Amino acid sequence: MKIINKKVEHTSFGAGTIYAMSGGKIYIEFGKIFGMKSFPYPQVFSEGNMKLMDEELQEDLMEDLLT
Repeated sequence: MKIINKKVEHTSFGAGTIYAMSGGKIYIEFGKIFGMKSFPYPQVFSEGNMKLMDEELQEDLMEDLLT
């Protein structure tokens, strides 16, 4: 699933943009306050800490994670 450059919402850091995925990690840019962060992928989504702002894409991602 192509999610690079997609907008996300994190429970602690707020809105961000996915800029890379590598080695089981996803890298998000949260702006000047929080900067760049990395998270385990796909756990950050499956644990409910982050979601894609595109609801249809979020549903597709969750379906992929459950199968």
